[in-house]
Amino acid sequence: VYAYLFVGYLLKDLNGDGSPELIVGEDYPDDDHLHLIYAVYTLNRGVPKMVLEGWARNRYCLLADGSFYNEGSDGAIYAILATGELSKETGEAQIKDYYFTMEKEDGNPDEIGYYHNHTGERDRASSEEVDQKTFESFMERCESQVEVLGLVPINTVESYQ
Repeated sequence: VYAYLFVGYLLKDLNGDGSPELIVGEDYPDDDHLHLIYAVYTLNRGVPKMVLEGWARNRYCLLADGSFYNEGSDGAIYAILATGELSKETGEAQIKDYYFTMEKEDGNPDEIGYYHNHTGERDRASSEEVDQKTFESFMERCESQVEVLGLVPINTVESYQ
């Protein structure tokens, strides 16, 4: 149980285009790794657009270099670990590294495979197979780089009435 948690927001230019993105998330200051992003909004031709959305089994974190880290799961043997960044030109999320697990053969959940690509697609055929240690090392490296978001708590925002 975490003794201290708050939901808040942060304005930060994640893609270097001179316009800050709106990050909505939660900080657990008592934990080095739980600084979760619920959503990231950017401006596309002056119109706000959501470019990342996290939830319980699909969480995002900000890394020290300004990129994002994603951990996701679609079930017991289906895990996703990814890093990416927002495009300076379009503001869209672009995947840098994408690791995933799935059965090595369709319909045979007894043997789990570990895979990597740069496309962000869960597709064995277009990915290289890696070992479990490589998968876990990537996760540990990313988790060690998670940044405290430094959110402004929403409960401190004055209402506009």
